[in-house]
Amino acid sequence: MCIEPHVGGAVDSMARAEWIVRGINSPHCRLDFDVSHFEVQGVPATESVPRLAPLAGAAEIKDQRVASPGRTDWKIAGNGAGETVAPDGQPVEYQFVLGGEGDFDLADYLRLMQAHGFKEPISFEASVQCQARPGYDGLAAAARTYQWMRAGWERAGIPIS
Repeated sequence: MCIEPHVGGAVDSMARAEWIVRGINSPHCRLDFDVSHFEVQGVPATESVPRLAPLAGAAEIKDQRVASPGRTDWKIAGNGAGETVAPDGQPVEYQFVLGGEGDFDLADYLRLMQAHGFKEPISFEASVQCQARPGYDGLAAAARTYQWMRAGWERAGIPIS
């Protein structure tokens, strides 16, 4: 069983994720580690990966965009959005977007995951925020996302098997 920490959810911080997995203390309870839920809260992968990758049994990624509330020039029209609070207490808005539409550094993330011993597959999640777009085409999105992921693995210098 994997528990996914989620921005705005009951398990939304690194401390809560560690607490629940260590508290259950079973090899059958791990994390489904989606780094995007921490990045939109202002927690960089350089902080979350070393702490949470060792507790993960699964990993998924999304791309994301983050901005201060009130700005409108950063959003992808029709894509859902959310609000949260950064570690400094400032409110932020975010969108989970398709691969290559945001600022997620896939190559750096992959190198970090590898450096911290994560050897399981890493999948991409097309968030319901993306799927809400008018005319969303899941097959076309999957093809573009595959190309983005492949390029990320290549930039990271990790062989694709």
